[in-house]
Amino acid sequence: RREVSQFYTPAEKGKEGDSGGGSSGAVGRKKKRFSRRKRGTVVGNPYWMAPEMMTKGVYDEKVDVFSYGIIVCEIIARVTADPDYLPRSFDFGLNVEAFHQRFCQDVPEPYMM
Repeated sequence: RREVSQFYTPAEKGKEGDSGGGSSGAVGRKKKRFSRRKRGTVVGNPYWMAPEMMTKGVYDEKVDVFSYGIIVCEIIARVTADPDYLPRSFDFGLNVEAFHQRFCQDVPEPYMM
């Protein structure tokens, strides 16, 4: 049984002795442009969810950056993401001013935003 390569189309795979080093089949192919896929499903714990996931319903991979930021805040403050401990804004985001006042009092000025 031969393995099917993910790098060749079925027409190219039928060529015997093709090592893949040449330009066979590569000429004439258009490069696909990167496009962001919008998603609408909501799965996960709301403590780490970005505000747009809860309010708008349509989001992209930027919500992962928000979740990562909440994790970083948990590490800095040494608290859980529970809104009772980690200050959140009314739109489900992070209340940055309250976070600074509560957890960053002893941080040297050059390290502040």
